[in-house]
Amino acid sequence: MAQRDSTYVKDSASKLSPVIPKIRIGFDLSRLFLSATRNDFKGLEGSVDVNFKQHIFECHIGYANHSQKLEAYKPISSGPYISIGYGKNVFAESDNILSLGGRLAASSFGFQPTEVKMIDAYSQVEMVQDLEKRNSTVIWAEFVTAIRAKIFGMVLMGFEVRLKGRLHAKAEGYQPYSVPGYGFYSGKTSVGFNYFVFINLPTKKVK
Repeated sequence: MAQRDSTYVKDSASKLSPVIPKIRIGFDLSRLFLSATRNDFKGLEGSVDVNFKQHIFECHIGYANHSQKLEAYKPISSGPYISIGYGKNVFAESDNILSLGGRLAASSFGFQPTEVKMIDAYSQVEMVQDLEKRNSTVIWAEFVTAIRAKIFGMVLMGFEVRLKGRLHAKAEGYQPYSVPGYGFYSGKTSVGFNYFVFINLPTKKVK
C-alpha cells in the first residue's frame, strides 16, 4: 500500500510540474553562402523558435538585396522581411525534428529599375538611365517542412523547404522584379530552400 501511495505521489507531482520550453536561435547558412559567392545577392536571415513538447512557435527575420542583370535593364530590390508561424514535430520529446507547419510572411521594400535601355524619341539613339526608386509591400503564406538533427551539445543543423503563396501585393508605378524573402514578384507561388544552424539556449527548470 505504501509503495502504491508513493507511486501515486510521484505521478501527481510529474503531472503538476511545469513544462519547460526549449528556446532556439538559428542562422541561415545558405543565405550567407549565396552572399559570399554571388555578386547579385546579399542577404541574411535569423530565427527564434520556442518549443513546447511537439509544438514549435517560430519567428524569422531577414534582409535581402537582389540586383539581377537582365538583357534590357538591371532591377534592384532591397529590404527586410518577417515571418511568424507554427510547426508540429513528428517526434515526441526529441532534439531531432521533423516538422510540418505554416507561416505568415511580409516584406516592405524598395525597388528600382537601373541601367534601363531606352530609345530617344527625337534622335533615335539608345540611352541608358536609372528610373525612380519606388516602394512595395507583399504578404504571403508559407507551408513549411523542416528537418533538423542534433550534431553535438546544444547545436542542431538542418534544412527546410518552403512553398509560398502570394496573398497581397501593392506596388507604386511599375512592378518590382523580385521580392526579398519571397522570390519573383510576377509569380503567384514560389519555392524556397534554407539550411540553418540552431543553438539550444540553456533553460533553468523552476523548482
